[in-house]
Amino acid sequence: MNTLLLGLLFVAILIRIPLSLALGVSTLIVLLLTGNVPIQIIPQRMFAGIESFSLLAIPFFLLAGNLMTASGITQRVLAFANAVVGRFPGGLAMTNIVTNIFFGGISGSAVADCAAIGSIMMPAMIKEGYGKAFTVAVNANAAIVAPIIPPSILFVMY
Repeated sequence: MNTLLLGLLFVAILIRIPLSLALGVSTLIVLLLTGNVPIQIIPQRMFAGIESFSLLAIPFFLLAGNLMTASGITQRVLAFANAVVGRFPGGLAMTNIVTNIFFGGISGSAVADCAAIGSIMMPAMIKEGYGKAFTVAVNANAAIVAPIIPPSILFVMY
């Protein structure tokens, strides 16, 4: 059964079906072919799987990141991080990292961190003479720290 599921999934991916559809269709086909599950149970189990209060945290974390960017809290966090590490050599890059760490603890999402902090810090770093590749690398790697700082989306899911 597992080999059939993986085979169907790889075939669906190879014929360029979108991944979300490939996962759903291959699973549905295997469930129908095995005959162990009545067809009425499949939608019920699908909705029971997503009916969780913990899952509500994900869109609210993303909303919190967007609200913080729109309200200017991101600028204040950035100013604080700049006051802490901005005076050292390479201070703007370190400010980017510290800001992402603070923002990660608040928003819980690496994608929200990368977008919110990157939209502010990357133009400033390029203006100060940092290379574009270095700027992108610093912001992307600093944003990855967000999921390990509680409360993060991954910890809420776990």
